[in-house]
Amino acid sequence: MKSNSYWHNHEKANQYISRLQEPGKNMHDIICGFLKEITIRSFSDPQINPGNNLLIDIGCGPGSVSAQFIEALGFKEFLAVDISNAMLDNVPGYVDIEKVRTTFQKADMNKDQLKASDQSANMVLSAQMIFYLADIENFFREVVRVLKPGGLFALSCLVHTQTTPRSIFCENSEYVMDTFAHSQMGIIYRLIAQRFEVFVSDIGPALYYTKKPIPVHNGVFLFRKRQ
Repeated sequence: MKSNSYWHNHEKANQYISRLQEPGKNMHDIICGFLKEITIRSFSDPQINPGNNLLIDIGCGPGSVSAQFIEALGFKEFLAVDISNAMLDNVPGYVDIEKVRTTFQKADMNKDQLKASDQSANMVLSAQMIFYLADIENFFREVVRVLKPGGLFALSCLVHTQTTPRSIFCENSEYVMDTFAHSQMGIIYRLIAQRFEVFVSDIGPALYYTKKPIPVHNGVFLFRKRQ
């Protein structure tokens, strides 16, 4: 199966990709909608479906995006991970923790390990979070560790397309906290080296957040860990 071409042949996924190119849209909703759409299509394909026991959402915030994935894909267990206790406190407002066995973890992914055993997760989700990390090595090491063979990793973040693999500080970002754009190809190569397949790697329009200016983009990725 060919990765990117598989998804680009689907009209609904193409609609999300087109909307990523339109300025002035609610990028968070569009990006999360695209991640959900391509993931749902993955689960409907028997060659891809990784199972729906455990979902880990790294940087889950209040759980609004997590809840959409849980409802759409029927996950039975959920690990909600965020650096903010205030965010984690709001998760039960979105996720029905009476139906889904939920564990909460306050974690700084610059350095912390996930409260999940090796090769235990069917899917890892991280939507619009890793641009808060200056160094993403620990984050990716943990994703690789906890995902089962055949598991899916859905990611969105700020990326740059420069040849340098280093992260770029986004000095004029609209986010309150310091943010960083990571190398698009650096992300891909890092996971390919760990035997991941790339199903989706798409970027939106240029966003001139830095003084140079160096354009950065909203990036959307879907990976699968090989069996």
